[in-house]
Amino acid sequence: MKKEFFLFGSCLFLFILHQLLEKCFHVRIEKVDNYLDALVCLPIILQLIVWERRVLLKDAYYRLPLLHIAGYFVLLSILGELLFPALSNRFTADGWDVLCYAAGTFLFIGVNSYHRIY
Repeated sequence: MKKEFFLFGSCLFLFILHQLLEKCFHVRIEKVDNYLDALVCLPIILQLIVWERRVLLKDAYYRLPLLHIAGYFVLLSILGELLFPALSNRFTADGWDVLCYAAGTFLFIGVNSYHRIY
């Protein structure tokens, strides 16, 4: 459980720090501006979903099934890289973001010790 708190806290800290630097202090670091949010968003979102389910289901050891994790990855990829850019010019479709979503997803899976059960 401590590893999942560390991952969540680290990702949330990086996200907030980046937003403050970018929006409040106008600090621009191109690669960070382009890809950090995509990298940390799924570990944050997935951990919040796990906590919500643990409360609602009253199961302190609940873990998201891998199929659900994959579904959230696909949903975010479609929304973030296809739908939003089609609806607004404020969004840009970028295949590298999908790789960042995937990396964040695999990071979440690795930290939460998912193993294939036979």
